Amino acid sequence: MNLQRIADEVISWLIAHGFQPNNREWVGLILLVAFAAFIIWNTQSRSALLSAIKTATGRKLLALWAIYTLWIVLFVLVADVVGIWDPVLTKDTFVWGVSSGLVLLGSFTDATKVSYLKAKATEIVGGIVVIEYFMNLSPFSIPIELVLQVVLLIAIALPAGASNSQEEEIASKVRLWTLTIVSAVVVIHTLRTADVSWGAVDWQLSVVKMVLPMLLGLWILILTFPLSIYAAYEEVFLRIDICRSDNSKAWRAKIGVVLALGIRLGLIREAAKGGGMAYDVAHTNSVGAAYEEAKRHRLENER
Repeated sequence: MNLQRIADEVISWLIAHGFQPNNREWVGLILLVAFAAFIIWNTQSRSALLSAIKTATGRKLLALWAIYTLWIVLFVLVADVVGIWDPVLTKDTFVWGVSSGLVLLGSFTDATKVSYLKAKATEIVGGIVVIEYFMNLSPFSIPIELVLQVVLLIAIALPAGASNSQEEEIASKVRLWTLTIVSAVVVIHTLRTADVSWGAVDWQLSVVKMVLPMLLGLWILILTFPLSIYAAYEEVFLRIDICRSDNSKAWRAKIGVVLALGIRLGLIREAAKGGGMAYDVAHTNSVGAAYEEAKRHRLENER
């Protein structure tokens, strides 16, 4: 009886927090399990997976995962204080966090300037958010979902298999048209099969669910900028250490660089490539001298 009661409570909690998979999500889980089984069965893939896991569990990456997790938890707390959070969004937030969120987090290495953030923000708030909302309303039967998702996976992976720019361009067009057609089919299916009593709809929750990917995307985008700065400075500091014979006083040169460059991400990335700035700053012996050298190079690059 105790086990039955515990199981009932767990199931009730999962349902209350949105963990009630529909056909689309069941098919996604089936494909994920099939992919995992293939990875484990194939010796070469299994070796690559173990290597990736070892890399992902390194000290610095573990710190990154912890920061990322705490950032999403902070989002939930802020949303709750604002009054737009509902426990039923837990599953959507979790799924987004381990899929789209991680992809967006990884993009911080592509950031070079604030304009990148503006462009990425525009992409995040695009119409795909609305399509994603509709795609989770009315799934097809499991066989149709299986076909659709396999087609989508193949279309998405096509550009990666291109051997030249012409093939890549063709593959990208095929992917775009495939995504457009599938999205249109799903939206039309949703609108045709929707059977709801509009008066009983929780419009606030519906709107929040629709814009949740956008809100989470913008929230993670805020995090990518300081991460980009940190990663770029790590490379600058490494080059300073390489250029110096005495690393015990390298902190002076590093502080000087930080004071001179601040959060100018483009300039920090230029310094990280090597060149004259890292070398000249590395051969200074005071914070002031390092600052002046870094400032001189900064002004030259800004011309």
